[in-house]
Amino acid sequence: MGDKRGMILSEILLAGAIISIALGSVVIVVASLQAMLISTQNNFEAQLKAREDISIAHLTPFDELSVYEKRDGAFLTKFNTSFRNSFTTNISADVSWEEGVTRKHRVLTDQIVDWKNAVGAEDCDWLDGAKDNLPISNFGVLNADPGNPITDVAAFGDYVYVSADSATSSLPDLYVIDVHDIRRPQIVSHINTGPGIAAIAVAKNYVFAANAGSYQMQIINVTDPLHPTLTAQAKLPGVVISGSAGYGQSVHYYAQKMFIGLTKNAGPEFHVVDVSRPESPIALGSFEVGSTVNDIDVQGNKAVIVSPGQISAFLLNIANPNLVSEVARASFVGWQTQGAQSVEMLGEDIAIGRSLGGFYSPYPELMLQGRDSISLVSSSLKNDATIENMLGFNDYLYLVTSNPSAAFQIVQTGLAAASPGAPIVARATPLSSRGVALTCNSKAMYVVSQDDQDFFHISLSS
Repeated sequence: MGDKRGMILSEILLAGAIISIALGSVVIVVASLQAMLISTQNNFEAQLKAREDISIAHLTPFDELSVYEKRDGAFLTKFNTSFRNSFTTNISADVSWEEGVTRKHRVLTDQIVDWKNAVGAEDCDWLDGAKDNLPISNFGVLNADPGNPITDVAAFGDYVYVSADSATSSLPDLYVIDVHDIRRPQIVSHINTGPGIAAIAVAKNYVFAANAGSYQMQIINVTDPLHPTLTAQAKLPGVVISGSAGYGQSVHYYAQKMFIGLTKNAGPEFHVVDVSRPESPIALGSFEVGSTVNDIDVQGNKAVIVSPGQISAFLLNIANPNLVSEVARASFVGWQTQGAQSVEMLGEDIAIGRSLGGFYSPYPELMLQGRDSISLVSSSLKNDATIENMLGFNDYLYLVTSNPSAAFQIVQTGLAAASPGAPIVARATPLSSRGVALTCNSKAMYVVSQDDQDFFHISLSS
């Protein structure tokens, strides 16, 4: 009997020990599960906070992105930016918290591209409302030296840039004009890059120049508009320079690439250059035109280039910028005296401006072609002047011409015209001299004209 009682007692003690161990294990498991639950909850909350900061960054103006730290209860967020180039930055949101003696992190990364400035399109949405009601004022002489003629104009933000091609290498070839006070524009700086500039484009802090010399391309840093500096210049591959053959003639900026047209030479006249890192441009593909490239326009994967040769226009596929290929070409009657001078993609059309071609030419200076059938002229306009430069918005073209009495013109095309498809001049405005180039920003349209002196004109948005 005593042995049985002892056995029962020992069994009870053993069972108690087992229960204690089991209860301890349950407590440990519960505590572990609770810790896992808290960790999972913290991780989830940290991820939400990181996503929120990444989302806010995407809504923040590109130039206002900055590094910061903030604390929200137990969570510390460190937001960092790492700029890859002027138009792209890597961002990260590191959210951390303490769990016991360990500091845990949840990190999300992303990339932000300043698409508006990277693409380089003019900020001229106000033109949609202005249409043909666009008064223009002469703001006086920009350059009084007839030996330093103006070649082009480009605008970004509160500054306008004007290029010149001087016969004297010591004269400035890029002027910076402050238009903060739009009614009192003033030249605030200039730079001499060398032999002269034939054409310019601007995107954010850089001016991209087609150079009228053996260095066909130049990139000028205008981050400080009061002190522009030459960042890079390069000779393009395969170009055969002889006299003025192979010099820079035209330029277009689009999506972190510089598209450069050259004067006729024994090598390719059209080049694509990667300028995502402006200080280190990289030549990509090229295309041989067989003539000078007077103007370039680019949208998406297509480029249109025009020349004074028998083949007046080429439509090119630039989807692979290392391998530029021809899609279509166009030759216009009268090309021998009326070379293609300017081009602008306008909706479903491609507008091509030509030179006047002598005292009298019966052929039109403005041609409109369908974008998918560049060889077929859908409509045209006899303008009686060389169309030097064009901008297009919706169904309107804004032109500068060689005729001082009608140097600035607004042309209705497409559905905007009285007869759909037939372009008409809605307005022709005389300037002090022949028109050279025009551009616009959110404030105004800017026009430069030239005779013995160079003039600067502004057409206000309101």
